[in-house]
Amino acid sequence: MIAEGDVEALRRALAADPGLATARPDGKRTLLHMLTDWPGHFPRATETFAVLVAAGADVNARFDGRGETPLMWAACHGGQREAAEALLARGADPHWVGWDDLTPEQAARRSGADELADWVAQLP
Repeated sequence: MIAEGDVEALRRALAADPGLATARPDGKRTLLHMLTDWPGHFPRATETFAVLVAAGADVNARFDGRGETPLMWAACHGGQREAAEALLARGADPHWVGWDDLTPEQAARRSGADELADWVAQLP
């Protein structure tokens, strides 16, 4: 439902099971991670972020002990600026240092998303 942008189905699923907002369906990734996973750029992503966060999803959740946050994934998986903006608007840490000692800015540069990296670099 996330990949399809079916926000209404997501709302129904969260109403039926509020624990879904913080669940790790594959044991490693949260739904926010899945929303920013490769290839990203899913339809209605901003609305989906809002629904998940309102239901209790953690914008700074770490992936499988490696320290990768959804913002890190948005930065390195195709330079997803819309996803990065949605996460930052909801409290994601733009300075978190994750895997390979990279910040979201550095992760974006490594993946060739220089425009996103430049934008993140200007954040306070």
